[in-house]
Amino acid sequence: MYIIITIWIILVYPYTTVHAQCNITLNTLEDKEADCKHQGFTSVPTNLPPDLKILDLSYNRLTRLGDNSFHRYKYLEQLILDNNIMNFLDAKAFTGLSLLRRLSMVKNQLNVFTSYPPGVFESLQNLSALDVSRNMKTPEYNPYRIPVGELCNLCELSIDLVLNATFGQQFRKLHNLRKLRFDYCHVDILYNETFSDMPVNINEFHMTTCKHFVVIEVGVLVPFPHLKVLNLTNSNIHLTQALRIVQPFQNKSMDAILFRGITHGNIKHDLDAVVLTQDMMKYISTICITTLDFSDNQIISVKNNSIVSFKHPQCFEHIMVSSNSFSLETWAVNLFLFVFRMTNIKMFDFSYFPLRFKNPVFLDIVTKNNHTTIERLEYKGRLEIQDITVTVPNQMQFVRIAHVMGRNGFREIKVINSSLRQLEVSYFETDVFPIITLEGFNSLELLDLSGISSDITIGAGKIPLLIHLKTLIMKETKLYLVLQTNSSILSLCPNIKNLDISYHYIWKKNLIGQLPHLTTLNLSYNLFDDVPDVVKKFDNLTDLDLSHNQLTTIRKNIQNWIDTQHTKFRTVKLYLSNNPLIRSCDTTTFLRWILTTKVKFNENVNYSCWVSSIKKSTIPEI
Repeated sequence: MYIIITIWIILVYPYTTVHAQCNITLNTLEDKEADCKHQGFTSVPTNLPPDLKILDLSYNRLTRLGDNSFHRYKYLEQLILDNNIMNFLDAKAFTGLSLLRRLSMVKNQLNVFTSYPPGVFESLQNLSALDVSRNMKTPEYNPYRIPVGELCNLCELSIDLVLNATFGQQFRKLHNLRKLRFDYCHVDILYNETFSDMPVNINEFHMTTCKHFVVIEVGVLVPFPHLKVLNLTNSNIHLTQALRIVQPFQNKSMDAILFRGITHGNIKHDLDAVVLTQDMMKYISTICITTLDFSDNQIISVKNNSIVSFKHPQCFEHIMVSSNSFSLETWAVNLFLFVFRMTNIKMFDFSYFPLRFKNPVFLDIVTKNNHTTIERLEYKGRLEIQDITVTVPNQMQFVRIAHVMGRNGFREIKVINSSLRQLEVSYFETDVFPIITLEGFNSLELLDLSGISSDITIGAGKIPLLIHLKTLIMKETKLYLVLQTNSSILSLCPNIKNLDISYHYIWKKNLIGQLPHLTTLNLSYNLFDDVPDVVKKFDNLTDLDLSHNQLTTIRKNIQNWIDTQHTKFRTVKLYLSNNPLIRSCDTTTFLRWILTTKVKFNENVNYSCWVSSIKKSTIPEI
């Protein structure tokens, strides 16, 4: 038997009314907006306030926009018509919307050949962003007859890329177009002439979610000589091709080259996993790149240090090479040394590498006296810690080295007068953790050591005093190995505000020492059968997560302390889900408190309380 306690969350807006089935609100800029989603409208409502700045008619049943559909709303600056079933726009559908700046018609049935009559956009002289993506559902040939040439101030265009695309002269009139984004990519081949009708001033090119393999000719990007951002994320292009099409940008500068998740095996074109070579990198290595993303590309090997062959390392600010499969032994040290020599690098992500298991067990067939047996041989690989100290560049702000199935090969990570704010070294197999040395000023605010045993990190003296640290994350670190001998070990971080020590087997109540500035404490996924008294020492604590423990109730003195914290700070959050809370005569006070306290519990979570084995008639009603 259960008692269900439901917490209702009520959102209050500074100005809210309901008009014609739409919610009318004032946003933070004091602009009036109408939320008309999910109302079943088959036409544009005509009785909304005429001074609307934003109108959202998404998720309705609009099939066609007739003439003068929005003549009442001449002050509109943003119009959202996503997720309807529109298949045609009348020529004067947008008459009167001379102030409109953003128009979105995503996920409709608007055909680039038949749905847009000439003149449909003539009134939209101030439109800067048009999104008509995810309308072309089938890979059929359709020439572009959409009259975009009428949009003289358009800066951003999001549209589908149809099979054998031919755009037309009207696109050349978009002299202010800077950002071009293709979604629902139906092409299977891109020719050198495909984008020849596009204006030359485009500096951002996004072609994402091409699900079918796309064959690309080398000169496909020649029409974009001023390109600064090239984004092919999650398109099926293959890194081998992508590295060829950057040929027009040799010895130029680019803000971002984003090649994440573009490599998929293709037997037909003899393209499989990637082995990086100097020849493959010959074009991209000459480009001055600010942000480079090579993540998730099935790179299995790097030849001749080709990934560190860039001619302009000083240009890099962000590098992401996560979720590949190349070996570390032969060149990884050179990669780290190369990255940490970059004078302007701010973020480096080297994570999710399934390289090899730490101590594999092999099977060996042994024959003795004509009797064959199978023996299990545990291989203890030789751990070679190289006497290498990696110095973090002064400008580096974020480093993540996580989920690496390999071994540490460095003796020391040195931070000297650094701007480093976040350091994540988590979830990788290592017997020896590098010493972290801080010299001079440091700005480290977040440290994540999750997944690595505490006795070789913080317990082994590898972590220095971190005065400025605000957040410490130590999930699944066997912290109990250290706390049982030194409960004040976290005094190394005296000013932390956020502490996460979830996913342990901690059950002792007096588990950590004084942390006077702590505001958030995550103790979830442990073995507490009672709220530890130590929490009452944290005078600034306002967020306590005790979900997934063994709590059956909360003692009265803890209830009083939580209410006191709420009175002091006006907002306290307590997370208790997935605890075996008991409803009985012994816990009536707790159940009454959980119903009446002003403390915020888990949003949208029901608390189920077990009834102890007593007669139902003895259970008091609350």
